[in-house]
Amino acid sequence: MNRIQPLRAYFGHHKCASTWISLILQLVCDELQLTYKSAHAPEVFEYDLNRYLNENHIDFFSYTNANIKHVKKIDNFLGFHVIRDPRDIIVSGYYSHLYSHPIRGWLALVDHRNKLKELSKEDGLLLEMEFVRDRFEDLYNWDYTQKNVLEMKMEELIRSPYNSILEAMTFLEMVDDSPRIKHSIKNLLITVLNRINAKTGGWIPYRIKRTKIPAERLLGHIFQKRFSKLSKGRDRGQEDTKSHYRKGISGDWVNHFSQEHIRFFKEEYNDLLIKLGYEKTSAW
Repeated sequence: MNRIQPLRAYFGHHKCASTWISLILQLVCDELQLTYKSAHAPEVFEYDLNRYLNENHIDFFSYTNANIKHVKKIDNFLGFHVIRDPRDIIVSGYYSHLYSHPIRGWLALVDHRNKLKELSKEDGLLLEMEFVRDRFEDLYNWDYTQKNVLEMKMEELIRSPYNSILEAMTFLEMVDDSPRIKHSIKNLLITVLNRINAKTGGWIPYRIKRTKIPAERLLGHIFQKRFSKLSKGRDRGQEDTKSHYRKGISGDWVNHFSQEHIRFFKEEYNDLLIKLGYEKTSAW
């Protein structure tokens, strides 16, 4: 079954700011009364994503460990996709998997965390590079040429969160930048029509949903979920190794990688760095 209105979607990957982005998207969908669902693994949608989306009448879907083979099965959607420097994913993953990431329902992480606790940081980072191999394959195999998907980097989201999220939501055709009085009148009309529809038993075939949010309201939601608030008062760059919002900066890998880490990473993942545009050669 093909949907009339395009699905809106966010596609992310482990340790690529998915939690932060999802918090903002949830606020937006709550305000617009859109059905929002998220999944971190194909088990959630029983390996049939299109059926899951249609049967649950989902308006906005977040796929936080996105695998392109499942995304390709979705019909009629607009999305944005966020990646991150894989070297920073390693550092972020190491601290998160050692201290803060929930282990409920993730048996592999239980074993991984126990191993990390027994290792030095040097050896723990090397182990982390093996642990995320499947995640890196998802990053490598992603289709970066989809015209209906806006490609974004987490580094830009960190550097300019208001402009970046506004750009993403505008691409999804979910931002209303019309004058406030015009927006208010339109919302009032939708509310009145929905109330009439409810009282008359449905002379309008479907409930009318607001699919766009005023730009100033979106910016307010981003402000509400800013790093300093989520980290309980720390500014970006101030580290708490045991917090899910550990440091909030990009390029932190240079403070943690030894020559052995660099050597191993080049051998295993340099092609990924080049494909994602974070390096041009192996001479880094």
